[in-house]
Amino acid sequence: FVLACFFLFMTISTVTGKGFHRGFWGIKLLAVFIGLTLCFFIPNSFFDNSGYAWIARVASMLFLCLQILILIDFSYATNEGLV
Repeated sequence: FVLACFFLFMTISTVTGKGFHRGFWGIKLLAVFIGLTLCFFIPNSFFDNSGYAWIARVASMLFLCLQILILIDFSYATNEGLV
């Protein structure tokens, strides 16, 4: 959860300028470690059958379908290149 938020923030900040994306490593590492530590204090009810669980289920299904499509596309491209 924290890493997804972190990478979303990095994507948005990269669009605005390259300086933050290439620099400020200390601040970024500190933010990741603080976020990962704070995840231990999230109550279990947040991860139960509330909205987060359903979002994770749907997102994982979409991720698996995307991976299957990428694997099939790679197989066809490899076959075209070799045959």
